Amino acid sequence: MARAFPAAIAAAFRGEALGLAYLLELDTGGGTPDPLRIVNGDGDVEFAGSTWTVRPMEFDETGVAPHEEAQSLQLRLADADGFWKALLASGAELRGKRATLFRVPRGSLGSGSVEADSLRDTFLVETWERASGAVSLDLKPLLATLELDVPAGTITRKEFPGIPDINSVP
Repeated sequence: MARAFPAAIAAAFRGEALGLAYLLELDTGGGTPDPLRIVNGDGDVEFAGSTWTVRPMEFDETGVAPHEEAQSLQLRLADADGFWKALLASGAELRGKRATLFRVPRGSLGSGSVEADSLRDTFLVETWERASGAVSLDLKPLLATLELDVPAGTITRKEFPGIPDINSVP
């Protein structure tokens, strides 16, 4: 799946100081609010017609893949104030839910559109764990959920005599 490179991002890369904001839109499975929109940084921001609430987050070490699909990602969300604990206790289920990560130049915050002013990757929450005052999410790229293991060749009755003959199957 080819992705276009937004003009606002390209212009920001040409500048001397690229300040990216990371915005995470996380489905909570019916928790309040749903979806949850959070941003790293110093304060709440407006972007693409929505308010994004500041919450500390950090990512694991990442690398560049030789293809266009995003890599799996581990995200750690701080829970010093008990926000995540209360959310999970209220019945929110994160596993299997969609998480969309937007990378936006800080100059585009307060206006902008999702399509024109951000790089976006969509993930599914594969697992989550709450420990040591934080919640860790293991995020798997959306397209990776379509991984199928298929045989490299044709399997015949010669190799596996137990396979029924196609003509004998009712």
